[in-house]
Amino acid sequence: MERLNTIDAFFERCNALMGGQHPRTILRRAIEILSVPEQWTRFASASDEFGNHVRPEDPRAVAWCIEGAISVASNRFGIVPPYFMLILDRVAQDDYESPCVTLLEQSAALDHQRLMTFLGKVMDRLPVPCAHGDSAGHPVGQVQAL
Repeated sequence: MERLNTIDAFFERCNALMGGQHPRTILRRAIEILSVPEQWTRFASASDEFGNHVRPEDPRAVAWCIEGAISVASNRFGIVPPYFMLILDRVAQDDYESPCVTLLEQSAALDHQRLMTFLGKVMDRLPVPCAHGDSAGHPVGQVQAL
């Protein structure tokens, strides 16, 4: 378990899974993907046209869950950056009384309109980039831990 915590800390610190992109850029791309209701799936990271589960980065993917859309918007590995895992779960807990984003997304109470509202609330929590870095003065692509 300690080793996994170390790996997560490494990825979070160096933003390797964000490809130098600001979190708002990544989330905007994920919102664009999920804005079409047919491109959203609840019970798999991604699915193909037949509803089969595939990896988010698979070329056959035609629908993604929240985490799957964020992973393809941020990197070519299909891995959700730890930064986003933290903020997604925090919004699910604080605003929806759900223990995590996965359970919120699988809930029948979350329809497409509420999904888009949820993503808007996540966007509201992200730092706004400045001309010389993000809102906290970090170079673009560097994100302060939550």
